[in-house]
Amino acid sequence: MRKAWWALCAACVLIWCAAGCSKTDPAQLAAHTAKCYYDYLLDGKYGDFVAGLYYEGEMNDVYRTQLEDNAKMFIAQLKKWRSGLVAVDIDSAAYENDTHSAQVFLVFHYGDSTRERLLVPMVEKEGVWFMR
Repeated sequence: MRKAWWALCAACVLIWCAAGCSKTDPAQLAAHTAKCYYDYLLDGKYGDFVAGLYYEGEMNDVYRTQLEDNAKMFIAQLKKWRSGLVAVDIDSAAYENDTHSAQVFLVFHYGDSTRERLLVPMVEKEGVWFMR
């Protein structure tokens, strides 16, 4: 009986550890989501980039189109100023449990071989990460 009790306790500890280890780090999830949104921008998928912006309520079509046009102009300006955006990497991320938000730092790599570190505030709503 005692051996069965200790075996049960050991099994519970292993299951608890496995469950804790398999949890995804929210900061890393936010960072990868932010990178994904900026990869959309890099690939010219402006609608997908804009869909990653946090907006309370429903965004009307006129405003969405304006945001997509702004994203296109941003990429066009980067081509003029820095020979374009060529890659985006994750630098670091920190998660705030109280507000379900994260501060993600991305590194932009430009065509003229310069780099820039950019802060992307992220917020989690109903299990989905959005850029704030």
